[in-house]
Amino acid sequence: MMTGVLDSWESVCSWPLIHIYNVVGGLTTQFVILYPIASTLLTAFFYGLYVPIFGISIYLLGQGDFTARKLYMTCTILLFLISTCTVVVEVVGLIDGAMRQFTAVQTRDYMPYIRYLIHNDGKTATISILYFIPFLANIVSETMLIHRCYIIWGHSKRVGIPLIIFSLLGSVLGLFGGILAALALSENSVDKASLSEGILLIGAIVSTFLNMIVTALTAGRIWWVDRESKTFRGSLPDKKLQYAARIVTESGLIYPLMMTLNLIVVNSTGEDSPPPLDIYPSVVCAAGIAPSLIIIRGQVAKILDKLRPRHMEVNLGISEIRYTGGNEYQMEPLHWPPRNSLNELDREAEKVSPTVPLLHSPD
Repeated sequence: MMTGVLDSWESVCSWPLIHIYNVVGGLTTQFVILYPIASTLLTAFFYGLYVPIFGISIYLLGQGDFTARKLYMTCTILLFLISTCTVVVEVVGLIDGAMRQFTAVQTRDYMPYIRYLIHNDGKTATISILYFIPFLANIVSETMLIHRCYIIWGHSKRVGIPLIIFSLLGSVLGLFGGILAALALSENSVDKASLSEGILLIGAIVSTFLNMIVTALTAGRIWWVDRESKTFRGSLPDKKLQYAARIVTESGLIYPLMMTLNLIVVNSTGEDSPPPLDIYPSVVCAAGIAPSLIIIRGQVAKILDKLRPRHMEVNLGISEIRYTGGNEYQMEPLHWPPRNSLNELDREAEKVSPTVPLLHSPD
């Protein structure tokens, strides 16, 4: 049977005959049965987790009145649509591929499956969509992250412009790599496929690094603001700022950690030993889960803190931070002498009932 397959292989394409051994030898129980089942279950878990998180975040965004609410609402919806598209395409592709693989193993007629791998319009379109989706997900998620970081850093162009440049670099690499990968599929070009894999790998590394940097800059700025606030206000801790820094750090690391895990899994296995499961759809879902969790936790903290003054300003000596509700801290240039002295701030704090804390932490 193997000889007949090899004889037919040369009439199918000009690829080296070693590929037929990889294709047939790779149709193991782990790859044909366990791989699609494990990948589908993991995808269903993350998407099932994402759906209620998305619904709650949209509801809370609709109740909010903070600056850039429309931007966050639009980005949140786009990320959910992108994740949904990824899940549908991935699950359909897994089921279709598993059925073809099982049929090939059961009948021992491998040529239909080989022809499917070499050229199939539906498979080419499906994989092309999956190549372009990370490009879109990165643009939307990084827009939210960079905007939040830019606001917290007091609209500093020295912070915003480099982050935008890095984001554009990763997006261009992802777009170019996706186009090259689609061409490689349609032309059955091994060279283009290898080149596209390298470009997509570099783009994924840039995007992962950027997400970590933005998270560190945002949380670090909030921590510094809290530190300066303690210096000018004595020993009074700003629980709100501490909680905000924790929100940004914990939720902001979800996406880059999932991307790192995906890079490790994909690049630690070769053609002869495929990965145990596909975590790629879960990575796309994580791109939407992370900012949605930041929105939810920030809005819930606001709801639990209804009796806190609507606006609160803290003199930092360099700039002022104003908590405006929702998920933002607006930075304003410092006016010297300060518009509010420490004594004035203390008098304002005394107006609040001692049973109601000025600063709130859900802990």
